[in-house]
Amino acid sequence: MARVYVDGRFHAEVDTYAAVDQPQSVLYTTSGLPAGTHTLTIEVTGTKNAASGGAWVWVDAFEISP
Repeated sequence: MARVYVDGRFHAEVDTYAAVDQPQSVLYTTSGLPAGTHTLTIEVTGTKNAASGGAWVWVDAFEISP
């Protein structure tokens, strides 16, 4: 499980568990941010989906569009 913050504000809690590998799956998206620099923070909560074997979070991609 991970918490997503944009510019220091909490946006979502995301369950990153998947029974099979799903590289580059979209788990979180946001829009409507003003032009300029932004900070994205991914915080590992230390909790996990009951089906998961561990509480780690693996991020394999970010996509940023203007």
